[in-house]
Amino acid sequence: DNKINLMLDANGNVGIGTATVNTVLQVHGDTSISNGYGLIVGHTAQVNIGGVVPEAQVLGTGGVDSQLALGMFNTGGGGPQLTFVRSRNGTIGSNTIVCDGDPVVQIVGYADDGTDYASAVGSISINIDSTPGENDTPGRITFSTTPDGSNAVTEKMRITAIGGVGIGTASPTGSGRALHLHNPTAGAVATTIHLTTADTGAGIGDGSVIAL
Repeated sequence: DNKINLMLDANGNVGIGTATVNTVLQVHGDTSISNGYGLIVGHTAQVNIGGVVPEAQVLGTGGVDSQLALGMFNTGGGGPQLTFVRSRNGTIGSNTIVCDGDPVVQIVGYADDGTDYASAVGSISINIDSTPGENDTPGRITFSTTPDGSNAVTEKMRITAIGGVGIGTASPTGSGRALHLHNPTAGAVATTIHLTTADTGAGIGDGSVIAL
């Protein structure tokens, strides 16, 4: 058996499981990094972000070397997909059903405030939105932003499992409304909806205003 397990070519490139080496390191076969260890692209050490040190990081100094791309090239339909999974089981690959309210996807943006990278700017969260069951996983999406003078996000909008939309309220289905607008500021003049078009202009005095 002349199978190649490790190849070092004349240019110093290393191939594992292949004799055809096109880059500094080329691996032909499944590759794993043990739990507790990380992968860093663009730097020599991991960075603490949001008070934690993510194991996989892409770090750069420009737009190109700070991007992560997913590509699909075929003649059929579909497209690239970024997939998340959440389980209540503590063993990877095993199954325990999630609970109402559990976060399944959390996307958070952090900014440098001059001292660290722990100040959040905004987030999108997808959570279980009712009691789940087998092939029954209702979900909600919440959108949060950070107000001036703070470094923590607060919820501004959510879409519930039944399609209710709440802006300024976390309970848009409480009154049975499909769209529920709420101004949480005490003593506020009104909650308004401003409707404009390309013909009316988009200024503060243009179009129509519905005020409550």
